[in-house]
Amino acid sequence: MNAVFAERAASGTLFRPVDIGHPVYAAVTDPQTAFWALVDKTRVHEANRDPALLAAYGAKAGQFEQELHALRFGLKPSGVYLNPTERCNLNCTYCYLPDTQRSGGSHMPVETLLASLGKLRDYFRSVMPADRKPRAIFHGAEPLMNAPAVFEAIDAFADDFVFGLQTNGTLLDDKALDFLTSRNVSIGLSLDGPVAGITDATRRTWGGKSVHDKVLRSMEKLRGYGSWSVITTCTTENLPYLTRMVELFHAHEVPTCMLNTVRCTLSGARGVKPADGDMATALFTALDRTYELYQETGRKLMVANFANILIGILAPTAPC
Repeated sequence: MNAVFAERAASGTLFRPVDIGHPVYAAVTDPQTAFWALVDKTRVHEANRDPALLAAYGAKAGQFEQELHALRFGLKPSGVYLNPTERCNLNCTYCYLPDTQRSGGSHMPVETLLASLGKLRDYFRSVMPADRKPRAIFHGAEPLMNAPAVFEAIDAFADDFVFGLQTNGTLLDDKALDFLTSRNVSIGLSLDGPVAGITDATRRTWGGKSVHDKVLRSMEKLRGYGSWSVITTCTTENLPYLTRMVELFHAHEVPTCMLNTVRCTLSGARGVKPADGDMATALFTALDRTYELYQETGRKLMVANFANILIGILAPTAPC
């Protein structure tokens, strides 16, 4: 432990106590290094004088401080999200984009998209190793509403980026699937319920039609593909069914899923946001079920969104 940390320990300001709601333990943490430990909550104020705790902290504090400094100030971007259109063919109740934009917005001209990728390529070449490609994800609204521009961009910059595409799955016909899979583009879908009635509570077309079966058909077509995933946006409508969701994903051999919290940028999302405690309980139950399925079958379903869940709790109105 260096002199600065030793001085803070001596003054009793090294560790900050955090009540974690446990009957026996509290947490102590040092924000400067992200070090944390659990201590007897009746002795939490003695943590700064605990020899064993200070020794454990001192053994790693320098390394942790360096890692945190690198995360804060040393990292350069290695990927980008691109919205090639403002429009979407669905009207999801919780969408973070205004409905006027999704219903009547504009497509990005292919010339603008190609020019943007050219500038991004040049930037990434200046900050990334020559043997690594940056990742470019086409996102939305619904990127396949501007499919010609997206597909031309993928072919034009095939040697410069690793591409991905996040889609609601309803426009993923055989032609689009053949194009994307033949170029190893990662594909993300969205499905909010194990059955149509639950999905339809929050995800429908502008005319009110169900899209559940279309997404299931896309999932079936992607079975066996190496790079695809499915997002479930967790709401008050589907929260009781998260365990059934992971069972459905596992049965369809989905490699990776995300159980995302709602982004509360618009009133529609705020109206279906689950309470944090309810979200945590449902999430942990679903995670337990994924482990049971792995034990039963030897096949994993990766749940890959812990950072999103933290952001949803800490900053629920953040757009990203």
